[in-house]
Amino acid sequence: MNRDFKGIWIPKEIWLSKKLTTQEKLFLVEIHSLDNNDGCFAGNGYFAEFFDISKTRVSLVIKSLIEKGFITSTIIYKEGTKQILKRVLKECYTPYLIKVKDPIQQKLKDNNTVSNTTNNTFNKLPKKVKTFSEDVYNCYHDCLVYFPERLHPEDDSIKNDWLDTLDKLNRIEKLPFEAIIKVVKKTREDGFWSKNFLSLSKLRKKDKNKMLYIKVFNERICDENQPKETATSKLIKELIKEQNQ
Repeated sequence: MNRDFKGIWIPKEIWLSKKLTTQEKLFLVEIHSLDNNDGCFAGNGYFAEFFDISKTRVSLVIKSLIEKGFITSTIIYKEGTKQILKRVLKECYTPYLIKVKDPIQQKLKDNNTVSNTTNNTFNKLPKKVKTFSEDVYNCYHDCLVYFPERLHPEDDSIKNDWLDTLDKLNRIEKLPFEAIIKVVKKTREDGFWSKNFLSLSKLRKKDKNKMLYIKVFNERICDENQPKETATSKLIKELIKEQNQ
């Protein structure tokens, strides 16, 4: 990959950070250098070759950076399918790295302004953002294919709300991800209920009878399409019943 730059400056807050390993710091530098304002599109194969490590190790480093709140990862799918078009990595805290085309000129140009900016900006640490497990992200992407693009989250706030819903359904309600995906699929494919299910966030909301909508959807759609109760359906009922007691 060609890049028009001669170096990268890293502030001490990042370089001396105890939260990051040396390898994670180098990954941040490389991700930033490949980001032309639209994100970094490099795949695990590129990073594996660049750093001379395995793809498995690449996945672990990127996952760690996501969990620590330094980057986000977005999977772009072909509309209406599970075919992955590309992955986009973006920094959550963009001011901490500066590309330098000419180090000498950069140092001389507006020296006082650069000094003040450094003192006022680079002392800030990355904002703490809520992170989710890889299983939550996988469930999110599996559910997303059942919603038309016009219903996809419009910003990170809505996306995080959807992720938080899936996380709590699994972590608090103890529902397996495969069961959640099944309910989402069946509900979105139902001619009537699909019009009342436009967001994943609704799964943890309650109807007028104080019943979680994931239970409502499961009983009124999934169960009626089955000649007998399946193991997944039974599990959802039992877990929600325990949660409501």
